[in-house]
Amino acid sequence: MPVSSSTHVDLGPSHGVRLVRQRVPMRDGVGLNAAVYVQRAAKAKVPTVAELTPYSIGTAHGEGQYFPGRGFAYVVADVRGRGDSEGQFLPWLCDAQDGDDLIEWITGLPSSRGVTAAWCSTVAPTRTATWRRWGGAPTVAAL
Repeated sequence: MPVSSSTHVDLGPSHGVRLVRQRVPMRDGVGLNAAVYVQRAAKAKVPTVAELTPYSIGTAHGEGQYFPGRGFAYVVADVRGRGDSEGQFLPWLCDAQDGDDLIEWITGLPSSRGVTAAWCSTVAPTRTATWRRWGGAPTVAAL
């Protein structure tokens, strides 16, 4: 069941954080809907915290304020078939491959220092187990 992208979320004040919506291309041509949060005043490249969510990127605004306030960029993307992402929603089936593609895309961002941490705030045991595959990637420093 698709999650509506029109879910009302009160974004509140920006606290000096810039939010940019992006379409992230996957290797098979599917585009994931993502939000990139970075400090407006950042003068150097920073490590990035990444999350794939089945709920909607709009629900992760708290993390989008939290991580940049502590020196990180934060990227959250809707999994396939959810929110405004393209493709068919098949729980956990494409998460590892899409996670690899998301991490590769993040390392090319102007704000990225090339080091990423994978974050999972929901469906933790199952989704984190799927993400464990990222642990061998040289750009993933933490899960």
